[in-house]
Amino acid sequence: MKKNTFALLVISAIVLAGCGNSQFNFPSLSVSDAPNSSVEQSSEEVVTSSKESSEEQPSSEQSSSEQKTSSEQKTSSSEQKTSSSEQKTSSSSSEQKTSSSSSSSSSEKPVVTEDRKISLYAINDFHGQVVETSSESEIGAAKLFSYLKDKNDQGNTLLCNQGDLYQGSLESNYNRGRLLTDVMNYTGFDCMTLGNHEFDWSQSAITANKEVSYSSKDVITHKTPFLAANIYDYDISTHKVGTTQKSSLGQPYTISTLENGLKVGIIGVIGTDQITSISSQFVDDITFVDPIGKVKELSDKLRTEEEVDFVVASIHSGTDTSNSDATINQAPLANVSTVSGKRYCDAVLTAHTHSEDYEEINGVPFIQDGCNGKAIGNLEFTVSPDGTVTYDGHNVYHYNDIKNQTVNSNIKSIIDRYALETDAIGSEKLTSFTGGSWSYTNHVPNILAESLYMEAVNEGYDVQYAMVNKTRATLYTGDITYSGLFNSVPFDNEVMVVECTGSDLINEANYNYVYRGIGDAVDTTKTYKVAVIDYLATHRNKNRYYDYFPSMKLKGTLEKDGESYIYRDILSDYLKTKSSWSNTNYSTNTNNRFNKTLTNAVAL
Repeated sequence: MKKNTFALLVISAIVLAGCGNSQFNFPSLSVSDAPNSSVEQSSEEVVTSSKESSEEQPSSEQSSSEQKTSSEQKTSSSEQKTSSSEQKTSSSSSEQKTSSSSSSSSSEKPVVTEDRKISLYAINDFHGQVVETSSESEIGAAKLFSYLKDKNDQGNTLLCNQGDLYQGSLESNYNRGRLLTDVMNYTGFDCMTLGNHEFDWSQSAITANKEVSYSSKDVITHKTPFLAANIYDYDISTHKVGTTQKSSLGQPYTISTLENGLKVGIIGVIGTDQITSISSQFVDDITFVDPIGKVKELSDKLRTEEEVDFVVASIHSGTDTSNSDATINQAPLANVSTVSGKRYCDAVLTAHTHSEDYEEINGVPFIQDGCNGKAIGNLEFTVSPDGTVTYDGHNVYHYNDIKNQTVNSNIKSIIDRYALETDAIGSEKLTSFTGGSWSYTNHVPNILAESLYMEAVNEGYDVQYAMVNKTRATLYTGDITYSGLFNSVPFDNEVMVVECTGSDLINEANYNYVYRGIGDAVDTTKTYKVAVIDYLATHRNKNRYYDYFPSMKLKGTLEKDGESYIYRDILSDYLKTKSSWSNTNYSTNTNNRFNKTLTNAVAL
């Protein structure tokens, strides 16, 4: 029985429309244009009060026609137990509890006489790595999600996604994450906690993906709950935090009832400081409040009001159990609450820093499992009849463990449909690189800065400098395709032309990459015009004030055919102007055009 499913059976598959070239406009993320996906909408389908009813009721049935591919999968629907306490269902924090989970007294609960098991599988920071890449030990979406689907079909399993799922590849970015939303929904994930990169395409992209549910004629509709417990309204003009949780982006928690009757509450939060890792124009109306305090508060609610047996914290923030800042230190989540008399959390899942972390505190595991689909974390638990939770062990599965996984035919079908568009775009050859590796912390950002400068001049701006931050992946000698460039420059940043003080320019050059149009030393008392990506130009600090270019005055934005000309496509077009490029001309150490010490004059 799949969990987090809804009773509606949608039998029509909708074909994704729209195609383009490498300088494309991304298709609109309307909620009806993806293959094998359906959408249910309501004006306010999630509210913070658990006493109000939802417009959607959780399903406790499984289609009898669903195919079973291994002995590890669940039995057919005719063989399943009919007791609602043994079916795996889902409820959000806004839904009235179902008859199997709304008991207010222990006498109404079924008598449990045996230990019950929970298998938890976790991923984080997948970053759109749809394609399997053995050289990078990246498992790819087809095998990774097929593996998790097989595990999920065994029953009594939780699948948790700690965020930053979409951003990072042409295959994912072109459809604004819809491909991976469809695959995640088909696999049957219990949750996805929002990460900072979920905001890269604005809040509207999040809400559109949140509304998508997977369906086919043989699969009951499933919509993965998006979690955003500590995301609240914010007034940027007064710098005041609102009192309303941003339910349009995600619910505070979700409850999954396993086949063995265990009720599991999952709370999703994002690190407070990650508001500074998002282009400010996308988050000026929201803020991230104390995540640790919010997890504690909701844990008490889940334990005492919802009567869950097990609590998971899904946190899009790095594992940190020693920080002096109480809003960051996760260690207290392993403590026993004075309200519930139980530990705040039985498992803590983290993300964001792309590391493989493992700690155990007071019998509570804290894990993070790398990035880019290189690892899957697994935690095993036993819950005794008296409710005692025992942590049984931890496993991490890497590329070599999963490379021989049989790909689920439905997952392959989803991926193949989207590939009809992106394969043609990504295979376009742009140019060739020579001279060895083009480093993502040297050569690639330098030629990127040069391309922005040249485009700004071509558009008639009197700029003296261009500036970008580091890119994401090294490129190598040989043909450079649009897909390869996309892996190195995955973001869709606009390019602003701003006027700023010399002091701002000098300071930011220390941390980023510049192209010098003039060789003069920068004077801190003068102003200069710079072509710079929007993330840097409009960056706000934790207190929500502009801090990178506080003096900046916007002069314009770079455009092509009347629309914003994103910086990756500026570089793509620039690379096409020559058949080959040598990295010897693009080192910070050998070309004064990229000398970042702007207080010194250089010969150009």
